[in-house]
Amino acid sequence: RTQGVAPAALEPPRELDYVDAVWMAIQTILISAANISKLCWGAKEKRPESSRRRKPLRDAIGLQDSSVLNSPQVRNGFEHFDEHLDEWAEGVLAGTTPSLYISRTIGPSIMPIAKQHKKPVPPMWGNYDPEKGKVEFGPRTVSIKRIIAAAEALQPSVRQVISGN
Repeated sequence: RTQGVAPAALEPPRELDYVDAVWMAIQTILISAANISKLCWGAKEKRPESSRRRKPLRDAIGLQDSSVLNSPQVRNGFEHFDEHLDEWAEGVLAGTTPSLYISRTIGPSIMPIAKQHKKPVPPMWGNYDPEKGKVEFGPRTVSIKRIIAAAEALQPSVRQVISGN
């Protein structure tokens, strides 16, 4: 149910708190995707064993290992933000990292421009490009549109499995 509500919050601005609403929706989508991944493949630490045990579930709902829902890249960046913050703070104290960081932005990514001009870029902890439907967290990028589409595509088969038909 959350997967259906969260995408609606990604609509164009209507209120002053648009940025907060968008980032709450993004986090909801990524956390929901993480939960689907954990249910269907298991936790990272126990992945080979739990993935094998959960294969019948994936088969029953038609979920392939190549699904975007299987990739923990960006959502791990959000879930383990505290680790990134610790690394950043250590770098600032050591004088090896800029004290500035960029977070929770909405619009085109600045990373390609910065790399093209060979300029140092402060850490980017969250950029959402609504035109491309992509979320960037550090060097990781994921398509929110692909996550939503994958979750929506599962709904009919999940309902069928639950109902026993």
